[in-house]
Amino acid sequence: IYISIDLSGSMGWSVGGSTNPPAGQSRWDLARNGLNQTADMIWSDVRFGLGSYGGSCSTNHIRNIDEYTAQEIKNAYNNLRPSGSTPTLRPIRDIINNNRLRDPLDPHDADRVKALLLVTDGEPNCDSSEVNQIVSELEDLHDNQGILTFVVGFAHNTTSLQRFAQAGGTGTHYLANDANSLANAIKDVADLLVSCSFALTPAPEDPNKVWVKIDGQYLDRGDCSVQGNTLEIDSAVCDQLR
Repeated sequence: IYISIDLSGSMGWSVGGSTNPPAGQSRWDLARNGLNQTADMIWSDVRFGLGSYGGSCSTNHIRNIDEYTAQEIKNAYNNLRPSGSTPTLRPIRDIINNNRLRDPLDPHDADRVKALLLVTDGEPNCDSSEVNQIVSELEDLHDNQGILTFVVGFAHNTTSLQRFAQAGGTGTHYLANDANSLANAIKDVADLLVSCSFALTPAPEDPNKVWVKIDGQYLDRGDCSVQGNTLEIDSAVCDQLR
């Protein structure tokens, strides 16, 4: 999962819109706490990449997709501060043009499910027709590369967010306004990315001699199948895993 975080000036406001919130109560303070919760929960289960956008319509790539400890993830964004505009299109193009969701050093890269997660508290405001251009880029990312885009509106909810999620193949966007709701949204995204298909290397000589055990319990034969070198788990069982 590559997380792209909106660090425009309004992330320094309160959830209610005050430009001078109490210490520790800005949108960024709350979002950062939510990211910290996420790091503690799933750092060992997910390979993360990270970037931010804001300032003078600029984008900031922070971490490549890789395995990190919870503390390494936290250190990557801990000292960031909100300022400036909301150039949402530009980080998306940076991610696409620089293959930020790929890891050429990972031997399993081609088999991994990949997703972009946008966290934003405002409308794009740096490029003309920006919303339509974002929709086009996310459709291309999904349709031609199979990469999903999940969207979290942080103290923000507009039809644009819905359009982004639909273009990215995820249907609808998440809403968050505190640390817990952001952490739960990201955890839900991570759970949804659990695959129902597994590559077997080498391919089994006899598919009828493949058994699958989950949490100490063997699956019924009808709950999984093997075709060539691919093990497929029944969708209902996979939903339980998720």
